[in-house]
Amino acid sequence: MAQGRRDKYLNASKEAAKALEDAQAQFNEIKKKFDAIDSELKSFKQQSEAVAKDEAAKIIAEGERLGHQISLEAKRIAEEEIARAKFEMRQEIVKAALKSAENKIETSLGDADKAKLMTRRIGDLRAYHV
Repeated sequence: MAQGRRDKYLNASKEAAKALEDAQAQFNEIKKKFDAIDSELKSFKQQSEAVAKDEAAKIIAEGERLGHQISLEAKRIAEEEIARAKFEMRQEIVKAALKSAENKIETSLGDADKAKLMTRRIGDLRAYHV
């Protein structure tokens, strides 16, 4: 009977040792899988950071290019507006000068001079009509 108990304990001890060994093997296998996943996550993180940096650099470069392009376009538009404004001012100055000269001539001419001018204008008009 003592031998039977002893064999029973030895069997139980062997089974417990085998179970411990199996559990340790499973633990090692799971740990290996976790380590592999952790390694993959680190690699993915590094790749993601590299891609993000690359994309950020591209976005910044595109923004700088567009900013430069907008600046050039704004300068071109401003130069066109200045040229247009100068042209209009010149036209206004010429109109005002002609009007002023016309008024001075009308006030300084006598009736005889006005008649001569009228005759000359009529002659000029006839010459263009012929």
